[in-house]
Amino acid sequence: MLNLTEKEIIVLAAFIDKHKELEEHEIDVFSAPVKKQIAKSLDMEDFNVLNNYIKAFKDKGAIRNVKGNYVFNPVLIRTDEEEGVFFQYV
Repeated sequence: MLNLTEKEIIVLAAFIDKHKELEEHEIDVFSAPVKKQIAKSLDMEDFNVLNNYIKAFKDKGAIRNVKGNYVFNPVLIRTDEEEGVFFQYV
């Protein structure tokens, strides 16, 4: 659907996992401090390499820029509720 490479999927999953971990604190998952944490968890020496992935995610539709902030494509973030499954817009 999004035509992501295997490595892009791994990196995107790390961003989504971190988003779920931090969403109640309203911390920007694409901020430098969080990117440093994600890079470390992925054994990357330089967190700046994640900027290349973020650009690829934007180009491929996995994230989009809304008012200066990146948000995930709604089909990537889902929440289960009693009434069924719906997509959560972030």
